[in-house]
Amino acid sequence: MKKKTLKHLIITIVLTFVSFNTNALSNKCCIEITADNIVNDKLIQILTNYIDSVSVSDSLFGANKGYVTLHYIERAKSIHNGKLISEEIRLNHDYSSFDNVKNESHIYPSYYLFHKNRIILIYETYTSKRILIENKEKKIKNFKRKLEPFLPPVATKKFRIPDEDGKLRGKGAIYRPGERSRVDGSLTIYFFDDKNLLPVIFRSGYN
Repeated sequence: MKKKTLKHLIITIVLTFVSFNTNALSNKCCIEITADNIVNDKLIQILTNYIDSVSVSDSLFGANKGYVTLHYIERAKSIHNGKLISEEIRLNHDYSSFDNVKNESHIYPSYYLFHKNRIILIYETYTSKRILIENKEKKIKNFKRKLEPFLPPVATKKFRIPDEDGKLRGKGAIYRPGERSRVDGSLTIYFFDDKNLLPVIFRSGYN
């Protein structure tokens, strides 16, 4: 077997995102990969088109702020227009930071990569909060450092919320005046068992 072929085979087995085992990968956190690790060429093209489109429609994203989220949706195989769905993926973009999130939180991505000078956060369909992750603190710190250029700048003063007595206590939370969250407007993508079929893309909600 040729060296190049063997390399691609190993990548396919270890980091296959189109037909991966969610339980086997459920203990991953903030692992940096490359676009080469994604074996689905159609997904890479959809990511490229999505970044290009949002860069035009959203001025903040066009100014190189924000990031893309990619969620693998866990679901039993179902039928769409008589075709068997092999996988469902949801794409969106966001501007939320992880400043005030505890490191044990499960909202961190399983993986992240850079594509078209953008950072893309990849979430598994299932992440266990009970599984220990080797060097998680270091991985999260490194992830936050690489995410920082895509976020609105931090305010010089921290934000503190008054308690029930109306007094400000504690050190306060990090505050970014330009930070905003997106709760809708995602793309839902169906990939099919028949690899000759083009994926079907739906847009949900508003942009």
